[in-house]
Amino acid sequence: MQNPIRRKSFGKYFLMGMLFLYPVLGRADTERAKAVGLKLMCICGCQQILTECNHLHCPSSVPMRAEVADKLAGGMTDQQVLDSFVAKYGKFVLAAPAFSGLFNKTAWLTPAATLVLGLAGLLIYLRRVKSRTPPAAPATHEPSRYDQKIEDELNKFTPED
Repeated sequence: MQNPIRRKSFGKYFLMGMLFLYPVLGRADTERAKAVGLKLMCICGCQQILTECNHLHCPSSVPMRAEVADKLAGGMTDQQVLDSFVAKYGKFVLAAPAFSGLFNKTAWLTPAATLVLGLAGLLIYLRRVKSRTPPAAPATHEPSRYDQKIEDELNKFTPED
């Protein structure tokens, strides 16, 4: 039979350990909620990501963040949470469009295509500039009528101390 004092101390230590671990265990859930919140937009009209909405007492972001946390705590996966928000608010609640449909594919591919075309244009321009030959420099220096006058003026010049 175990000592009753030992059983009570084990219970105290277990309870204290759980109290110390509670913030660490809860932090993983808040990090996951932030990760899901980064994929959603606030619907108050500020056009900001849900976790970055900076309106004081925002009527939309505070309840939406709580809803995300509740759904994740309820056991839903990240994709299920996103799907439930799309069902509730529409596709505009997503921070990035899904890669489906012609418009969304165009929205994803246009920046990359623009970058590639810009780099190709830059390379073509640089090759053309490099291939141009500079004008030939004059072979000899022909003295002008002012050269002699300059030489005379310089010979007459005496620096003042």
